[in-house]
Amino acid sequence: KTSEIGKILDGFCDHGTFVLVYVSLAAAASQVHGAWVWGLAVLAGASHAVQANMYETQRHTYDLWVHGKEASRVPTPAEVRRQSEGARGFAWVLGKLNLLYVTVQERTTRGGAALRQALATARAEPDGEEAVREAYRATHLAGVKRWNLLCSNYRTVAIAVACLLGSPLFFFAFEAVVLNAVFAFLLAMTRRNDRALLARIEAREVAAG
Repeated sequence: KTSEIGKILDGFCDHGTFVLVYVSLAAAASQVHGAWVWGLAVLAGASHAVQANMYETQRHTYDLWVHGKEASRVPTPAEVRRQSEGARGFAWVLGKLNLLYVTVQERTTRGGAALRQALATARAEPDGEEAVREAYRATHLAGVKRWNLLCSNYRTVAIAVACLLGSPLFFFAFEAVVLNAVFAFLLAMTRRNDRALLARIEAREVAAG
């Protein structure tokens, strides 16, 4: 309930559920359309994994800087490697999965390290915690809400609609085309908001200096 491995295991179970759904849908569709369906299913599944990664990252990062929840902080790949040293068995597997998770997160959120450092520095200053909280809320609250477009609820509805239409291919296409387009829009929006937040924090530091 409280450990880093528990947090990883929770996400792993969520992803594992969807893996079973994707495999079931692909197995059914391949009997009608051929083995090429598996390629589309893998593309859709990989897209889902990256989208879900960023959706969770935005929520956790908001909780960290606005609500002060240190447990929500996403570690860096270097930190995960240090934490996983000497791990064996299931803990080793979870450590590798977590490393993959945070590596995708870091590569997707370009420039995130500079922003994290600026926020941490600003928060350490007198009255800095409240300033960081307000600045992050002002620049990211609306955006974090928009990331809910990639929550599991919409996928569940899409699966039901695809089954009613008679083919899982509609769901795979929805995931790979429509949700990837939404993901690209949200990612561009977030990077723009990150730049605005960084400029705001740097301007505050200049003014304080």
